[in-house]
Amino acid sequence: MRNRITIGYQFDPSHFDKSLPPDSFGSLSIVVETSDLSGRGSYWVQWQDVLEFAENLGRHPIEKNDPVALALAHHQENSETPMIGLQIASTGSLDELEAIVSLMENDEPRKQLRTFFRVGYPAVAMFRSDIERLMRGEIELAELIGH
Repeated sequence: MRNRITIGYQFDPSHFDKSLPPDSFGSLSIVVETSDLSGRGSYWVQWQDVLEFAENLGRHPIEKNDPVALALAHHQENSETPMIGLQIASTGSLDELEAIVSLMENDEPRKQLRTFFRVGYPAVAMFRSDIERLMRGEIELAELIGH
């Protein structure tokens, strides 16, 4: 099995129907599959944050202490519960990066997944392009393939 992350995005209906009150939130879904495990999660995010994440994937090099990250959390009173995390981080090697994913299901800490796998810059560049196409509505899913 190949290591992969697949993301999808469901825009709020107001994104397409201007007669509705505007809402910039939509549902981001992530599926991760590795040789050891798989999982899925989704959470509400502004479409602008997804595009900013894609733009930041174009940084080269991605520094070890400055990964490209998309972190979504549920906020309640004085607490924050991480729901979805997707991070591309340097391994310290010039050519390799790590894709790190964390998912939690419905605010249930016992139902969470965290995994990582190695990826190269060419795969990250393709993922960036696919996310941009996803957000323009040209494709339904964006995929990052690792090793």
